[in-house]
Amino acid sequence: MLRRIILNSILLGFLAGFIFLGAWISFLLTPLVTEPAGIRYQLRPGTSLKTLSANLQDQGLVRHPVFFNLLVRLRGSTHELKAGIYLIPRGTTPSRLLTQLTSGTGLLYHVFTIIPGWSFQQLRSALAHEEHLQQTLQAANDADIMKLLGAPTLSPEGEFYPDTYYYIEGTSDQKLLSRAFKRMQMKLQEAWLKRDPSLKLNAYEALTAASLVEKESHLSSERPVIAGVIFNRLEKKMPLQCDPTVVFGVYQWEQTHKGATLGFNGVIRKQDLQLKSAYNTYLRKGLPPTPIAMPSLDSINAVLHPVQHRYIYFVATGSGGHQFSATLAEHHLAVMMLRFHEQGFFNYFKIRSYLLERLSFDGLEEPMHALQ
Repeated sequence: MLRRIILNSILLGFLAGFIFLGAWISFLLTPLVTEPAGIRYQLRPGTSLKTLSANLQDQGLVRHPVFFNLLVRLRGSTHELKAGIYLIPRGTTPSRLLTQLTSGTGLLYHVFTIIPGWSFQQLRSALAHEEHLQQTLQAANDADIMKLLGAPTLSPEGEFYPDTYYYIEGTSDQKLLSRAFKRMQMKLQEAWLKRDPSLKLNAYEALTAASLVEKESHLSSERPVIAGVIFNRLEKKMPLQCDPTVVFGVYQWEQTHKGATLGFNGVIRKQDLQLKSAYNTYLRKGLPPTPIAMPSLDSINAVLHPVQHRYIYFVATGSGGHQFSATLAEHHLAVMMLRFHEQGFFNYFKIRSYLLERLSFDGLEEPMHALQ
């Protein structure tokens, strides 16, 4: 009896193995595309090999994602996927599809993404490294580029909409920039028409303020609150003392005077706060003369619909968010509690020292955003 059970188990195992092997061979040999002209498939930026099979199933190309995951493992496909829009020809098998998506074969459209918070110099650097673009702007300065785009009076900072752009092989860098520029103009105009009617600023100032919000916050939910802090300080004629503007000003100064920014790593030094720059919001009141980064639509909408409150300070909590305060005393307490939490009781004297040092500040001299 026992022998029969064991024999049956072995036979069932062999049968299951043959069934799996047959299904596996069928999966490998069965074309995924039967349309004579092939199909177009969009692989979005950021898609990983781990999530590729689910993505292919959602788009109707793969019916058995488990088998496709097994294929990925067996192939050892560790190459980064090439995002874009592909022409998948008729007769393509799973193995050929995987090869196509990791090699970029049959890519109809290449992908270029402008990241929110980039400066124009970062955008230009990314464009220059885009091998599939026709490089036509390498010898042009920023002013020349804005002339070519039909906006000679505008600074390029903040004028290009952060988004993913698809382009065909040989598209010029100027054409891609033109698309991003026009898209920002359109998005800003659409958002401006729906603005809070009580705002006391023009559209360009809104774009500038949005760039500050973009650099100060990583959480979309906090951006309207931070916009409110900026407006409260402007209303009170307080200097913004916004660190990202100082960083931007130092980069601009080094680029102008040294032709590079190799001497500055983005960490503000004491002497940087004394730099006579139009972007030094420690020395100059009001908004900087231009945006300092490419703001996202979230940041633009935050500025056009700020939260009404009394806050004029905020401090980073270390978890991506901020603690907001309406008075200097609340602000000092928030910083003290954060430091006590981070450094513990044994740094009591360091915290006490911090408080005594800050007692000499008045509300117009304390930065709105305490990072240190």
